[in-house]
Amino acid sequence: MSHDAHAAARAPSKNCLNCGARASKRFRRVHGDQDDRAHRCPECDCWARLHAGSAAGRDVG
Repeated sequence: MSHDAHAAARAPSKNCLNCGARASKRFRRVHGDQDDRAHRCPECDCWARLHAGSAAGRDVG
């Protein structure tokens, strides 16, 4: 993988990776993964699961 492709793959997406809804920069920073990507958002998951880590890509069952 080229340097540019690797950097693009790690770049934070402005959208939820699950449903594609817009996720704010603050939401991604607070609830997202280490690269500020939201794997789930309030549009596709409940706040209890988001707080448990689903937005960061954790399996919260």
